[in-house]
Amino acid sequence: MTISCILRPKSGLSYGSLKTGLYYTSALTDKYLEDNFTSDIAEYMSTNNIEGIQSGKVTTEYGESDIGVTYTFTFNYDDTDYTQTGYLGSQNQLTALLSTQSSLNISSYYTLSNKNVGGVNIPSKISLYNRTFEEKSKLLSYLDKWNSDGDITIGDRVITKNDRENIKYTDNLSLIINMVSSMIDIVTTSLVAFSALALVVSTTMIAIITYVSVIERIKEIGVIRSLGGRKKDVARLFIAESSIIGLFSGVIGIIITGLLCLFINILAGMTMAMLTPIIIASMIATSVILTLISGLIPASLASKKDPVVALRSE
Repeated sequence: MTISCILRPKSGLSYGSLKTGLYYTSALTDKYLEDNFTSDIAEYMSTNNIEGIQSGKVTTEYGESDIGVTYTFTFNYDDTDYTQTGYLGSQNQLTALLSTQSSLNISSYYTLSNKNVGGVNIPSKISLYNRTFEEKSKLLSYLDKWNSDGDITIGDRVITKNDRENIKYTDNLSLIINMVSSMIDIVTTSLVAFSALALVVSTTMIAIITYVSVIERIKEIGVIRSLGGRKKDVARLFIAESSIIGLFSGVIGIIITGLLCLFINILAGMTMAMLTPIIIASMIATSVILTLISGLIPASLASKKDPVVALRSE
Protein backbone atom coordinates (compact mmCIF):
# COMPACT_ATOMS: atom_id res chain seq x y z
CA MET A 1 0.00 0.00 0.00
CA THR A 2 1.08 3.54 -0.68
CA ILE A 3 0.22 6.41 1.66
CA SER A 4 -1.11 9.10 -0.66
CA CYS A 5 -1.88 11.79 1.90
CA ILE A 6 -2.28 12.55 5.60
CA LEU A 7 -5.29 14.52 6.79
CA ARG A 8 -5.40 16.44 10.03
CA PRO A 9 -7.68 19.15 11.42
CA LYS A 10 -6.77 22.78 10.90
CA SER A 11 -5.05 24.63 13.66
CA GLY A 12 -7.53 25.72 16.31
CA LEU A 13 -10.09 22.99 15.63
CA SER A 14 -10.79 20.64 18.52
CA TYR A 15 -12.24 17.86 16.37
CA GLY A 16 -12.25 16.65 12.77
CA SER A 17 -14.83 15.13 10.48
CA LEU A 18 -12.98 11.78 10.26
CA LYS A 19 -11.90 9.36 12.98
CA THR A 20 -8.25 8.43 13.43
CA GLY A 21 -7.18 5.49 11.28
CA LEU A 22 -6.25 4.28 7.82
CA TYR A 23 -8.74 5.00 5.04
CA TYR A 24 -8.84 3.03 1.81
CA THR A 25 -11.16 2.32 -1.11
CA SER A 26 -13.51 -0.63 -1.45
CA ALA A 27 -11.16 -2.13 -4.05
CA LEU A 28 -8.65 -2.98 -1.29
CA THR A 29 -11.41 -4.60 0.77
CA ASP A 30 -12.45 -6.78 -2.17
CA LYS A 31 -8.83 -7.78 -2.85
CA TYR A 32 -8.24 -8.55 0.83
CA LEU A 33 -11.34 -10.75 1.05
CA GLU A 34 -10.47 -12.56 -2.19
CA ASP A 35 -6.88 -13.30 -1.08
CA ASN A 36 -8.09 -14.72 2.23
CA PHE A 37 -10.86 -16.79 0.66
CA THR A 38 -8.41 -18.48 -1.74
CA SER A 39 -5.52 -18.84 0.74
CA ASP A 40 -3.93 -22.24 1.38
CA ILE A 41 -5.17 -22.52 4.96
CA ALA A 42 -8.73 -21.59 4.00
CA GLU A 43 -8.73 -24.13 1.15
CA TYR A 44 -7.32 -26.79 3.47
CA MET A 45 -10.10 -26.23 5.98
CA SER A 46 -12.78 -26.11 3.30
CA THR A 47 -11.50 -29.27 1.58
CA ASN A 48 -11.51 -31.22 4.84
CA ASN A 49 -14.88 -29.75 5.96
CA ILE A 50 -13.30 -28.29 9.07
CA GLU A 51 -15.57 -25.54 10.33
CA GLY A 52 -13.95 -25.13 13.74
CA ILE A 53 -10.50 -26.45 14.60
CA GLN A 54 -8.04 -26.23 17.42
CA SER A 55 -4.52 -25.20 16.63
CA GLY A 56 -1.64 -25.76 19.01
CA LYS A 57 1.26 -27.76 20.29
CA VAL A 58 1.15 -29.73 23.54
CA THR A 59 3.64 -31.50 25.78
CA THR A 60 2.56 -34.77 27.40
CA GLU A 61 4.30 -37.16 29.76
CA TYR A 62 5.33 -39.10 26.69
CA GLY A 63 6.92 -36.12 25.04
CA GLU A 64 5.89 -33.29 22.75
CA SER A 65 2.90 -33.87 20.49
CA ASP A 66 1.29 -31.84 17.74
CA ILE A 67 -2.46 -31.51 17.52
CA GLY A 68 -3.44 -32.46 14.01
CA VAL A 69 -1.27 -31.71 11.00
CA THR A 70 1.69 -29.39 10.72
CA TYR A 71 1.06 -26.36 8.53
CA THR A 72 3.88 -24.09 7.37
CA PHE A 73 3.16 -20.68 5.92
CA THR A 74 5.41 -17.91 4.65
CA PHE A 75 4.75 -14.19 4.77
CA ASN A 76 6.72 -11.17 3.61
CA TYR A 77 7.41 -8.10 5.68
CA ASP A 78 9.74 -5.25 4.79
CA ASP A 79 11.16 -7.18 1.78
CA THR A 80 12.04 -10.14 4.03
CA ASP A 81 10.43 -13.60 3.91
CA TYR A 82 9.47 -15.22 7.20
CA THR A 83 8.41 -18.85 7.71
CA GLN A 84 6.19 -19.91 10.61
CA THR A 85 4.84 -23.31 11.57
CA GLY A 86 1.31 -23.80 12.86
CA TYR A 87 -0.60 -26.89 13.99
CA LEU A 88 -4.10 -27.68 12.82
CA GLY A 89 -6.41 -30.24 14.32
CA SER A 90 -10.04 -30.96 15.11
CA GLN A 91 -11.89 -30.47 18.37
CA ASN A 92 -12.26 -34.24 18.73
CA GLN A 93 -8.50 -34.74 18.58
CA LEU A 94 -7.94 -32.24 21.35
CA THR A 95 -10.74 -33.67 23.51
CA ALA A 96 -9.39 -37.19 23.13
CA LEU A 97 -5.89 -36.05 23.98
CA LEU A 98 -7.05 -34.21 27.09
CA SER A 99 -9.06 -37.22 28.31
CA THR A 100 -6.31 -39.83 27.84
CA GLN A 101 -3.27 -37.99 29.14
CA SER A 102 -2.81 -37.63 32.89
CA SER A 103 -0.16 -34.96 32.57
CA LEU A 104 -0.64 -32.34 29.87
CA ASN A 105 1.08 -29.02 29.36
CA ILE A 106 -0.32 -26.85 26.56
CA SER A 107 2.61 -24.79 25.31
CA SER A 108 0.84 -23.27 22.28
CA TYR A 109 -2.91 -23.33 21.78
CA TYR A 110 -5.63 -21.19 20.22
CA THR A 111 -9.04 -21.62 18.59
CA LEU A 112 -9.31 -21.21 14.84
CA SER A 113 -12.32 -21.34 12.52
CA ASN A 114 -12.72 -21.16 8.79
CA LYS A 115 -14.41 -17.81 9.23
CA ASN A 116 -11.42 -16.47 11.19
CA VAL A 117 -9.08 -17.12 8.27
CA GLY A 118 -11.45 -15.60 5.71
CA GLY A 119 -12.59 -18.91 4.22
CA VAL A 120 -16.29 -18.04 4.50
CA ASN A 121 -17.82 -15.43 2.23
CA ILE A 122 -21.17 -15.36 4.02
CA PRO A 123 -21.55 -12.00 5.78
CA SER A 124 -22.00 -11.97 9.54
CA LYS A 125 -24.39 -9.03 9.35
CA ILE A 126 -26.15 -6.92 6.76
CA SER A 127 -27.03 -3.22 7.10
CA LEU A 128 -30.23 -2.12 5.34
CA TYR A 129 -31.04 1.53 4.70
CA ASN A 130 -34.59 2.49 3.79
CA ARG A 131 -35.53 5.61 1.88
CA THR A 132 -38.84 6.14 3.64
CA PHE A 133 -40.50 5.19 6.93
CA GLU A 134 -43.10 3.22 4.97
CA GLU A 135 -40.39 1.00 3.47
CA LYS A 136 -38.89 0.51 6.93
CA SER A 137 -42.25 -0.63 8.31
CA LYS A 138 -42.65 -3.13 5.46
CA LEU A 139 -39.14 -4.48 6.05
CA LEU A 140 -39.74 -4.95 9.79
CA SER A 141 -43.06 -6.68 9.06
CA TYR A 142 -41.29 -9.05 6.65
CA LEU A 143 -38.57 -9.89 9.20
CA ASP A 144 -41.16 -10.46 11.93
CA LYS A 145 -43.11 -12.73 9.60
CA TRP A 146 -39.91 -14.65 8.80
CA ASN A 147 -39.33 -15.20 12.54
CA SER A 148 -42.94 -16.30 13.12
CA ASP A 149 -44.02 -19.91 13.59
CA GLY A 150 -46.08 -20.24 10.42
CA ASP A 151 -45.05 -21.38 6.97
CA ILE A 152 -43.83 -18.83 4.42
CA THR A 153 -44.47 -19.16 0.70
CA ILE A 154 -41.90 -17.60 -1.65
CA GLY A 155 -42.83 -18.25 -5.25
CA ASP A 156 -43.50 -21.98 -5.58
CA ARG A 157 -41.51 -22.85 -2.48
CA VAL A 158 -42.99 -23.31 0.99
CA ILE A 159 -40.52 -22.69 3.84
CA THR A 160 -41.52 -24.18 7.18
CA LYS A 161 -40.35 -22.97 10.59
CA ASN A 162 -37.84 -25.84 10.83
CA ASP A 163 -36.32 -24.92 7.47
CA ARG A 164 -35.31 -21.40 8.46
CA GLU A 165 -33.40 -19.70 11.24
CA ASN A 166 -34.55 -16.63 13.10
CA ILE A 167 -33.09 -13.32 11.98
CA LYS A 168 -31.84 -11.13 14.80
CA TYR A 169 -32.08 -7.49 13.83
CA THR A 170 -31.61 -4.14 15.48
CA ASP A 171 -33.68 -1.21 14.32
CA ASN A 172 -31.45 1.67 15.40
CA LEU A 173 -33.80 4.30 14.02
CA SER A 174 -36.74 2.91 15.97
CA LEU A 175 -34.66 2.86 19.14
CA ILE A 176 -33.77 6.52 18.69
CA ILE A 177 -37.34 7.44 17.73
CA ASN A 178 -38.71 5.59 20.77
CA MET A 179 -36.29 7.41 23.06
CA VAL A 180 -37.19 10.76 21.52
CA SER A 181 -40.89 9.88 21.62
CA SER A 182 -40.65 8.98 25.30
CA MET A 183 -38.99 12.31 26.05
CA ILE A 184 -41.59 14.16 23.96
CA ASP A 185 -44.41 12.31 25.76
CA ILE A 186 -42.98 13.30 29.14
CA VAL A 187 -42.63 16.93 28.09
CA THR A 188 -46.07 16.90 26.48
CA THR A 189 -47.67 15.44 29.61
CA SER A 190 -46.02 18.11 31.74
CA LEU A 191 -47.15 20.89 29.40
CA VAL A 192 -50.69 19.52 29.29
CA ALA A 193 -50.78 19.40 33.09
CA PHE A 194 -49.59 23.02 33.37
CA SER A 195 -51.99 24.07 30.61
CA ALA A 196 -54.91 22.37 32.32
CA LEU A 197 -54.01 24.12 35.56
CA ALA A 198 -53.79 27.44 33.74
CA LEU A 199 -57.21 26.84 32.14
CA VAL A 200 -58.76 26.10 35.54
CA VAL A 201 -57.26 29.27 37.01
CA SER A 202 -58.31 31.40 34.03
CA THR A 203 -61.85 29.98 34.07
CA THR A 204 -62.13 30.74 37.78
CA MET A 205 -60.86 34.30 37.26
CA ILE A 206 -63.33 34.93 34.42
CA ALA A 207 -66.13 33.67 36.68
CA ILE A 208 -65.00 36.10 39.40
CA ILE A 209 -64.83 38.98 36.92
CA THR A 210 -68.32 38.18 35.65
CA TYR A 211 -69.63 37.98 39.22
CA VAL A 212 -68.05 41.38 40.02
CA SER A 213 -69.82 42.75 36.93
CA VAL A 214 -73.10 41.38 38.28
CA ILE A 215 -72.55 43.04 41.67
CA GLU A 216 -71.78 46.40 40.05
CA ARG A 217 -74.84 46.25 37.77
CA ILE A 218 -77.55 45.15 40.19
CA LYS A 219 -79.55 48.32 39.61
CA GLU A 220 -79.32 47.77 35.84
CA ILE A 221 -80.68 44.27 36.40
CA GLY A 222 -83.58 45.76 38.35
CA VAL A 223 -84.37 48.19 35.52
CA ILE A 224 -84.35 45.36 32.96
CA ARG A 225 -86.68 43.25 35.09
CA SER A 226 -89.02 46.20 35.82
CA LEU A 227 -89.35 46.92 32.09
CA GLY A 228 -90.53 43.38 31.43
CA GLY A 229 -87.25 41.58 31.03
CA ARG A 230 -87.34 37.90 31.90
CA LYS A 231 -84.87 36.01 34.06
CA LYS A 232 -83.42 34.24 31.05
CA ASP A 233 -82.93 37.63 29.31
CA VAL A 234 -80.75 38.78 32.20
CA ALA A 235 -78.86 35.47 32.15
CA ARG A 236 -78.30 35.72 28.41
CA LEU A 237 -76.87 39.20 28.83
CA PHE A 238 -74.04 38.05 31.08
CA ILE A 239 -73.51 34.81 29.15
CA ALA A 240 -73.10 36.87 25.97
CA GLU A 241 -70.56 39.11 27.70
CA SER A 242 -68.59 36.06 28.84
CA SER A 243 -68.69 34.59 25.33
CA ILE A 244 -67.43 37.86 23.83
CA ILE A 245 -64.54 37.86 26.32
CA GLY A 246 -63.69 34.30 25.28
CA LEU A 247 -63.89 35.16 21.59
CA PHE A 248 -61.54 38.16 21.88
CA SER A 249 -59.11 36.31 24.14
CA GLY A 250 -59.01 33.38 21.72
CA VAL A 251 -58.32 35.66 18.74
CA ILE A 252 -55.58 37.48 20.65
CA GLY A 253 -54.03 34.13 21.67
CA ILE A 254 -54.05 32.89 18.08
CA ILE A 255 -52.38 36.10 16.85
CA ILE A 256 -49.63 35.85 19.49
CA THR A 257 -49.12 32.14 18.76
CA GLY A 258 -48.89 32.80 15.01
CA LEU A 259 -46.21 35.46 15.55
CA LEU A 260 -44.24 33.12 17.83
CA CYS A 261 -44.44 30.29 15.27
CA LEU A 262 -43.17 32.61 12.55
CA PHE A 263 -40.29 33.76 14.77
CA ILE A 264 -39.34 30.17 15.70
CA ASN A 265 -39.41 29.01 12.08
CA ILE A 266 -37.20 31.91 11.02
CA LEU A 267 -34.66 31.09 13.75
CA ALA A 268 -34.68 27.36 12.93
CA GLY A 269 -34.54 27.91 9.17
CA MET A 270 -37.31 25.38 8.70
CA THR A 271 -40.99 24.87 9.49
CA MET A 272 -41.09 23.54 13.05
CA ALA A 273 -44.42 25.01 14.18
CA MET A 274 -47.49 26.07 12.26
CA LEU A 275 -51.15 26.86 12.79
CA THR A 276 -53.71 25.12 10.61
CA PRO A 277 -57.32 26.28 10.14
CA ILE A 278 -58.53 23.32 12.22
CA ILE A 279 -56.23 24.26 15.11
CA ILE A 280 -57.27 27.93 14.94
CA ALA A 281 -60.98 27.07 14.93
CA SER A 282 -60.65 24.52 17.74
CA MET A 283 -58.64 26.90 19.97
CA ILE A 284 -61.10 29.78 19.51
CA ALA A 285 -64.03 27.42 20.14
CA THR A 286 -62.34 26.11 23.30
CA SER A 287 -61.78 29.64 24.56
CA VAL A 288 -65.43 30.59 23.97
CA ILE A 289 -66.75 27.40 25.59
CA LEU A 290 -64.59 27.83 28.71
CA THR A 291 -65.61 31.44 29.22
CA LEU A 292 -69.22 30.46 28.56
CA ILE A 293 -69.02 27.83 31.29
CA SER A 294 -67.35 30.28 33.69
CA GLY A 295 -70.19 32.78 33.16
CA LEU A 296 -73.06 30.37 33.84
CA ILE A 297 -73.04 30.64 37.64
CA PRO A 298 -72.78 34.48 37.79
CA ALA A 299 -75.47 34.76 35.09
CA SER A 300 -77.73 32.43 37.06
CA LEU A 301 -77.22 34.52 40.21
CA ALA A 302 -77.99 37.71 38.28
CA SER A 303 -81.22 36.29 36.86
CA LYS A 304 -82.49 35.43 40.35
CA LYS A 305 -82.17 38.98 41.71
CA ASP A 306 -85.44 40.46 43.05
CA PRO A 307 -86.34 43.47 40.83
CA VAL A 308 -87.56 45.53 43.81
CA VAL A 309 -84.42 44.89 45.83
CA ALA A 310 -82.24 45.48 42.76
CA LEU A 311 -83.84 48.91 42.08
CA ARG A 312 -83.18 50.03 45.65
CA SER A 313 -79.47 49.13 45.53
CA GLU A 314 -76.93 51.88 44.99
